[in-house]
Amino acid sequence: MPICTTCTAAVPFLYTVYDSKSNLRLHQCEKCHSFADPYVEHDSFILLLDLILLKRDVFRHLLYNRGTNPRKYVDGVEVNVERPTSQQRERNRWKNVFRFGGPLIFVDAFIRWSHLHPSFSTVSAPLTDAAVIALLKTVAGVLIETITFHSGVICACWAVQSLLDRLPFTRHDKPSAIRQEFRFSLIPLTLFYSSLTKLFLLFLLTIWRPSTEPTRSSGSLAARLGWQQLSDEDVDREWVVRNVLGGMSAGFGLRVILDSHPIFTTLIIAAGWVVKTAASRGPPSSSFCTMSNTDTQLPPRFADLKREIASANPNFEQNLTRAWGELLVELEKATSDIAAQGSSYIPQVHFADLDKLTAEQIADIKRKGTVVIRDVVDDDKARGWKTSLEEFVKANPQVEGWPETGAKQFFQLYWTKAQIEARAHPNMLKSIAWLNNLYHTNGSSPPEGVDLSTPLAYADRFRIRNPGGVWDRHPPHVDGGSIERWEDEKLRVCFADILSGAWRNHDPYALEPRLEARTSLYNRPNQSSVFRTFQGWLAISKTGPHQGTLKVFPSLILSNAYIIMRPFFRPIVPLGSPDILAAKNWVFDLSSSEFPGIFTRAGDKGFHGPRPSDELHPHLLLNQTMTSIPDVNPGDTVFWHCDVVHAVEEEHTGAEDSAVMYIPAVPLTPVNASYIEKQRVSFAAGIPPPDYPVATTGVDFVGLATEADIVESEGRRAMGLPIALGA
Repeated sequence: MPICTTCTAAVPFLYTVYDSKSNLRLHQCEKCHSFADPYVEHDSFILLLDLILLKRDVFRHLLYNRGTNPRKYVDGVEVNVERPTSQQRERNRWKNVFRFGGPLIFVDAFIRWSHLHPSFSTVSAPLTDAAVIALLKTVAGVLIETITFHSGVICACWAVQSLLDRLPFTRHDKPSAIRQEFRFSLIPLTLFYSSLTKLFLLFLLTIWRPSTEPTRSSGSLAARLGWQQLSDEDVDREWVVRNVLGGMSAGFGLRVILDSHPIFTTLIIAAGWVVKTAASRGPPSSSFCTMSNTDTQLPPRFADLKREIASANPNFEQNLTRAWGELLVELEKATSDIAAQGSSYIPQVHFADLDKLTAEQIADIKRKGTVVIRDVVDDDKARGWKTSLEEFVKANPQVEGWPETGAKQFFQLYWTKAQIEARAHPNMLKSIAWLNNLYHTNGSSPPEGVDLSTPLAYADRFRIRNPGGVWDRHPPHVDGGSIERWEDEKLRVCFADILSGAWRNHDPYALEPRLEARTSLYNRPNQSSVFRTFQGWLAISKTGPHQGTLKVFPSLILSNAYIIMRPFFRPIVPLGSPDILAAKNWVFDLSSSEFPGIFTRAGDKGFHGPRPSDELHPHLLLNQTMTSIPDVNPGDTVFWHCDVVHAVEEEHTGAEDSAVMYIPAVPLTPVNASYIEKQRVSFAAGIPPPDYPVATTGVDFVGLATEADIVESEGRRAMGLPIALGA
């Protein structure tokens, strides 16, 4: 039975038709004396407008009265009109859910897609296969999110209604017309109707970018401070509209169909939001092993950053366009050589020969940014450390690591005796000092507080990877600075020659710019706060290609130049085109805020990457050039420059486990010394170092190392421990 849209009283019919549809009279509600439903005379545009404005009466019209038959007179005689049964009305509502919900889900997905991929969604951009795939993935994501949100709301509605029906002070002898007409099909239909407000505002945000910040002289100080707090950097307008205003409009819609207090509708919406958020984030995983749940959208201010960089470099477009063309030619040659030689392309030297390497060998290591140093530690000693680690894990089953379920292979441990001994081993410290000295200063003496020949021991973790399985969450990436490579003025100095167009002069081993550079402007979690000249690991088992080992792009200057220049160019052909590599198919562009390979991750601060990919960085030919480290034995080490693109092999097809301890090269600098002092306190307490999240406290572990386990003066100095007089 239809209802009055004003007072919700049940009415026998909404209007009477006389002889023709254009000759009708609205029915007047006997209770409130208003027209029962004036919307029967309005066209669809008025209904849409009032839905966006969240007018209560239009919800009641669409949910309860839409499709009801009028009373009909022909020649003055009332004609019996068949009224739809309750089952028929329920079927019609579910049809409307799918008929109305499908297009709204697509519109929502399109808006998100246009925000995530602005270069795809411009009018002049061609519709590429990559764009279509990205859109389809977005549609699938929005569909899943919608289903989970609606499911959570439906379950919460059922729980609330069941509770209200049982409470004595909320039970009524005669339920209201709204309560009598309640059906669960009304819930998704209401949520779709109420989402029009949110989608309309999101559409406006898509076509109208935020206005320019007012001048410094305009308005009061309070107004300017308020504007700063509402700037793009601090407020995600889309998130506010989608979650805050979207939740408010959904709650308003539910109040139309639920005969309950507003606090209950608020709790219902909150329950749906919690279910949706939990489903979208998925289970937690180790920071080492995941780069999923990402968003490539960057705020519009990063287009301004590009223009700022351009204005700081004379003849920027001309010089960078010329440099881009030169770089692509060199990349074509280098990638061909790398792909042809494979693992043999990686420099390999023996620890005993470090002081005897020729200038050509050293130049080769610096150019490729990666080196295998063999026989740093005796094989038996390295194997013994692996056995010690396995025994420690067995004695401490509460150890945290990854995967969360099943046999762990990556361990959140830092202070085992094996790790402490390995970091303090004289040969490891000498190797690190040798690597540190590949860097150089501009003057005859290093800056105050800097000594490249004094290595420091930075605590990291270890892995013992079992054969089989797939590790697909550690694709090609670069550590040590994300968007900061462009945004932080001091870190940008490291790449000044590239941005000036003189990329061949780029020196990734210049020390001074690294000392004051800020690699984390946003306090990202699991971010190293020290300056590591090289990242590295010590093998404690045999491992090699196809055994879950490290992969690198072994051409440091070329990868740095390409990654730094890439945001200033865009392709004019589809990304999947066979002509994508031709320089003529790339144009200089400062209009986009995209920095390809830089992304945000749900729940994290700041930005992550660079994460080069075949799609966004096609000239690197990563599927051919990401080169596996050659076979290594226990006691061998692998080091790669802090800017090197690296990854982990997805598959381990070997017969035995692949085990390494992560030990980077860290020189003495003021910042590093300060960190080592804080790390020393963590070591004494048996808790994770400052750069890592607090996990299980070490006081429950059996067999942790202590200060007494570090005997040699070099090892104690590296850990920031006191050294006996005369040592």
